[in-house]
Amino acid sequence: MQTDEERLKSGGAEEDLSFLMVQYQVLSESRTSYNTLLWNVPSLLFVAQAFLWTLALDGGKNAVIRCGVSLLSAAVAYASYQLFERHRLLEVVDSEQMYSIERYIRERGGS
Repeated sequence: MQTDEERLKSGGAEEDLSFLMVQYQVLSESRTSYNTLLWNVPSLLFVAQAFLWTLALDGGKNAVIRCGVSLLSAAVAYASYQLFERHRLLEVVDSEQMYSIERYIRERGGS
């Protein structure tokens, strides 16, 4: 296993830097994708939930059906929250990894 100094002498640091730049681009695209999902998926689920609530609050429907639709709507709300939190967490993880790469490049004197 080479140390950092040996890698610098053998040109391995440039390979590491090019790999990190590619990794940074991949993380950037992934973060953008999660950011899009972060807002689009819950808004779509809220539209579905609004439809379910119109069914649940319709006085002309059977009470059992209205109760079942209300429970389904609550489940959709919970799933929407979980999905929102998951996408937010994955975006934060990507951001932290990108920050680590930026800090590494800055410390090594890259541009």
